[in-house]
Amino acid sequence: MIMINAGNINPAWLSLPDILISLALLQGLKADKTCWLFLAGFILVLVLSILNPSKSALFPGFIFLVVSRYFHRSLCLSQTPLITHMARRIRGPTTPFSEAARSYTRSLTRVWWLLFVMLGLNQLLLAWMTDGRWAWLMGNSLAPALIFLFLIVEPLYRRHLLPNEPHHSLRHFFTRLAEIDWKGMH
Repeated sequence: MIMINAGNINPAWLSLPDILISLALLQGLKADKTCWLFLAGFILVLVLSILNPSKSALFPGFIFLVVSRYFHRSLCLSQTPLITHMARRIRGPTTPFSEAARSYTRSLTRVWWLLFVMLGLNQLLLAWMTDGRWAWLMGNSLAPALIFLFLIVEPLYRRHLLPNEPHHSLRHFFTRLAEIDWKGMH
């Protein structure tokens, strides 16, 4: 059994996975007009983390804001909302997509966007105004728990709101989600 004394690890190294996730997410925004803003934010968070390792807790907030941009970008008039696009792919090409489902998925995309903005700003404020421990707790425990809770509650609400639409299990949802060609989504 290998044991690591976490007290001897510089907190900046703990943010390495967050750095890699940030870079991967930024790769998807390179065609976005606001990419330079997110790149500047990434560099700022990286520099702050190097100068003050407790500020490495800014990375999860940065990740939430980048993810929120994906949702927001899809809400533009010329784009298909991200959740609508995913729902169509999960349902398959032969299942009809009603106007009520289209409206619901557009609204749901907006809710996910706002959720990620709220989580991101909350994480950034906690990381900036505290010593980082509360921010790490929020970013690595409470925020993922909120997202998971939302993933569980939303299908129940959808079944109530759209009873005539086809509904699938979470297992089917995640299986189909894994099969989506993400490179084809803009």
